Amino acid sequence: MSRAIADIIDTAIHKHLWDGAADNVGEDIQEYSCLAVAVICRFDHDLRVDACNFLVSLGCNSSERNAFTGFPAGPERQYARAFWLTWAAMIAREEKK
Repeated sequence: MSRAIADIIDTAIHKHLWDGAADNVGEDIQEYSCLAVAVICRFDHDLRVDACNFLVSLGCNSSERNAFTGFPAGPERQYARAFWLTWAAMIAREEKK
């Protein structure tokens, strides 16, 4: 059974998105929003493509790593990423994805 994109995004936020507080990013923790999502889908190529395409449909450029440079580096920038992913998960739930 395939996981819902909304659930994948939630897991990315709560388990795989770096909190910005530590000096470095751990093995399964990612600094960037799309990479945090990709970590969850790493063994399911089709699911990774679906999840990333969904984020792109919401305006996320998956090849861009500076979408949140308007926020100070560290926790504040990571909270902005988490907020954006939370919004994406809400949209995914509304669209039953």
